[in-house]
Amino acid sequence: MLSRRCCRTIGLTVVLLFGLFTFVAGAEENLTAEQWMARGDSLSQQRDYDSAIASYTKALQMDPQFAAAYNKRGLAYYWKGQFDQSIADYTKALKIDPRFAAAYSNRGAAYNAAGKYDKAIADCTQAVQIDPMYAEAYNNRGNAYVHRGKYDQAIDEYTKALEIDPQYVDAYNNRGNIYAVMWKFEKAIADYDQAIALDSAQAYSYFNKAHACEKLGRNQDAADAYRKFIEIAPIDREQDILFAKQRLAVLGR
Repeated sequence: MLSRRCCRTIGLTVVLLFGLFTFVAGAEENLTAEQWMARGDSLSQQRDYDSAIASYTKALQMDPQFAAAYNKRGLAYYWKGQFDQSIADYTKALKIDPRFAAAYSNRGAAYNAAGKYDKAIADCTQAVQIDPMYAEAYNNRGNAYVHRGKYDQAIDEYTKALEIDPQYVDAYNNRGNIYAVMWKFEKAIADYDQAIALDSAQAYSYFNKAHACEKLGRNQDAADAYRKFIEIAPIDREQDILFAKQRLAVLGR
């Protein structure tokens, strides 16, 4: 049997929780469009994209001319793999603000993912015309050139991105990948090493480095990189982890 003290504690907790829920519900009613967008940003960082989209939609219901909220909702759709919805939101943002460089760059990335590479290049070009120091747009345009088989132009784009932002890990990885495709493995490894120096939690920097080291016969370096990849790779990358383990077996390491 519960003691009288315990019963009182449970009753008190229920009252407090009821009051908390009432407060949260009331607080939500008073949120501004900017606050709804900030909530969406927080949810996106947690990869809760459905809830983020709902928050951005709330912001847009309050302010239909909120270009930044369309851009952010487009990003959430992008990460869900819903590229048509993503492109539609970026387009709405650009109708409101035709000089929104980020929306052009992001729409370019979505066009890239949708296989519309010429449109991707056009959007990224528009982004850098608006903001010539926008490193991400050069990186995205480089990705589109890769899909077009224009590797030298892609390398130029990644290099430009890195001149603007020397801490741009993705640009190092992307440039390294193209050097590897071109069989320039020493340059590829140098870029992967730079990416790792900037962010040692980037699993695929190690994976890509391991492949390049194998091509140069640097088997111990390859094995070390595969092991690090296995250690930090996301658990949903089972096939890549299995491949890395198989390569370690082949290398006898």
